[in-house]
Amino acid sequence: MLIQLMRQGLLLPEPSRNSLDDGLILIRLAMLYAVLALLAHHLSIELAQLSGLRIDHQVVLLHILYALISIVSSLGVAWLLVSQHALRWQWGNAPSSLALFCATLVAVTLACVALPLADLVEHYWPAKLVYQQPPDYSPEFDLLTGSTLERMLAFLSVALLVPLAEELIFRGWLFKALMLTRGGLWLALPLSTGLFVQTHNFASPGPVLIISLLGLALGWLRWKFGSLWPCLLAHSLYNALILWQML
Repeated sequence: MLIQLMRQGLLLPEPSRNSLDDGLILIRLAMLYAVLALLAHHLSIELAQLSGLRIDHQVVLLHILYALISIVSSLGVAWLLVSQHALRWQWGNAPSSLALFCATLVAVTLACVALPLADLVEHYWPAKLVYQQPPDYSPEFDLLTGSTLERMLAFLSVALLVPLAEELIFRGWLFKALMLTRGGLWLALPLSTGLFVQTHNFASPGPVLIISLLGLALGWLRWKFGSLWPCLLAHSLYNALILWQML
């Protein structure tokens, strides 16, 4: 009964009819995003600490757990936001050949220009680092030189689970719900991209620019083709190519 009452309070108007509907949509999304983030953060930390692994493996396990919890939670959020066919609402249409081609093109193009463009930005806008860790550092990169199992964990985390979790949130239920506001794409694209960028920890402006471009391109794919599959393909392929460049 409690879940049904909560669901009735979170169901979205379709579409927004006035500024009150817009405000209620934004309030609902802010609440759900905060709860999902806190749940995934605290639960993944507790589970990672119970693992007994050494610190670098524990951090990678933390990323994997965070992604898995976010994936499951996102499916629940979609069910809370729409009354019927929540999974189809979140994932959208089956991808066309053109959508998959554009997704591949986006991933390859951004992966090719990412490091040179980041270096160019750093040259003209050098950042004063507050710590000595490289701006593109991730514990997964340390595992790329480890055992076969460690390399598999790194690839699983960076190229599959993390993109899936992020796409279900930022180009999934969040983007779809924001598109119901009267602002439509003009609100959904910058807001989902801004939150997407905020989830990445950077110490310099170059990577911020790259992730911003990636977020905008993924949002465009979602809007253009009405499907989450091209976004997931582009995000996973981009991450895999960046991993390959780091080898």
